[in-house]
Amino acid sequence: MRKKSIKQKTYTSTPEYDSRRQQNVLLEDMSKKINTIAEGHSIIIQKLDGVESELGTVKHAVFEVDGKLKKVEYALNTVEHRLDGVECKLNTVEHKLESVDCKLDTVAVNHEQRIEELEAAK
Repeated sequence: MRKKSIKQKTYTSTPEYDSRRQQNVLLEDMSKKINTIAEGHSIIIQKLDGVESELGTVKHAVFEVDGKLKKVEYALNTVEHRLDGVECKLNTVEHKLESVDCKLDTVAVNHEQRIEELEAAK
């Protein structure tokens, strides 16, 4: 058997071939860059989904705190109203105590006058 000599094909570089080769290289480079951008976009979307989820949690917590704050405000208003009632009753008691004090002073003065009159009559 005879060995056939294998001739390698040599391509001659034509302007059309170089242009096409350059286009392919540019397209591959652009494809890699587009894939990189797409990956970055995907990562950003994932992070935004995480942020959106956390924001939902924060909003829920704010609504809960707002509800609790409204309950506290209502309770505070109730306590304030009751305190106003207690203050009013305390004022009434204070006036009555002043009245009793005044009457006691009158009785004490009258009592001293009666004692003096009794001592003078002896």
